Amino acid sequence: MKQYDIGLDLGTTSIIIATQEQGVVFHQPSIGAVDTRSSTILAVGDKALRMVGRVPYFDIIRPLRDGIIQDHRMTNELIVRFINEVCRSRIIKPRVSVCVPAAITGIEADAVVEAVMAAGARQVFLVDEPVAAALGAGL
Repeated sequence: MKQYDIGLDLGTTSIIIATQEQGVVFHQPSIGAVDTRSSTILAVGDKALRMVGRVPYFDIIRPLRDGIIQDHRMTNELIVRFINEVCRSRIIKPRVSVCVPAAITGIEADAVVEAVMAAGARQVFLVDEPVAAALGAGL
């Protein structure tokens, strides 16, 4: 049975998703466009970035600050759309490793796990950023 193992870096400016087989498969800005009249989410990532200056009545929202979730609704929408774009299968749920700051509190860690589980992950593993950086450098 095929399984998806993906790594997710929730950065303040961009979100990166990587798989073991293919490396980095997804890299988009972590922003969302929200309609100010109805509070609906219009677009996320590159599509939201392209809307700047072209569509009236919308705000650009950056839901992450210093690696911490500030806007849960927008963060959930970002993660759901991005993971569904990488893992097209609705039957096989991915195991996700999420890179988080080392100084994250328990409540903030629970918010990250909850957001990724809501996106359809089977299991969520939190990895501290210094550990992830050391692994990426080959130490």
